[in-house]
Amino acid sequence: MSRWYIVKQGKADGPHETVILRKMLDGGNIEINYENGTSETKKAQNENVLTVGYSKKLKEKGKTSIGGNVKVFNSKLLNQYESSGFGIDLGLLYRKNDNCNLGLALVNAGPNLKYSGFTEQDLTPWEIKAGMWKKKEYRPEHARNKAVEIDYTHKSMIRLIYGIEHIYNQKTFLRYS
Repeated sequence: MSRWYIVKQGKADGPHETVILRKMLDGGNIEINYENGTSETKKAQNENVLTVGYSKKLKEKGKTSIGGNVKVFNSKLLNQYESSGFGIDLGLLYRKNDNCNLGLALVNAGPNLKYSGFTEQDLTPWEIKAGMWKKKEYRPEHARNKAVEIDYTHKSMIRLIYGIEHIYNQKTFLRYS
């Protein structure tokens, strides 16, 4: 189970925004069966992440914004292997008009993780993302949002994500991707 807590958030409608988030992940329990016939139950995984973010419009009435996050985290596997580290997210958003946005982001840039008790390191799962969002209003009470995103991951994997959202009477949303 994952939980997000907004610790502090600044004004979103001004020229800049700040946010502090705390995320806790509980991966549940896992049963370990040993060769001698015994077994025990342990916590599979626990993670805590503290994120501090800041974004700013490049000009007071400009169409371009930049932003970033710094994440500090602690991860524990089976209550015995532990790792701590940090990651950085950087993003650029261009608001072409009220109905079209373009974005580019580098997510989870940072050093590789090394869990206590292991000699090898886990790669931090960084990604480069590019996306576009477009809105079309049919009538004041009906609109359709379309979004497309291309992700390139550290494993040289490329994903294409496409989504559509239909809005009816500003109360009912139908989404699929």
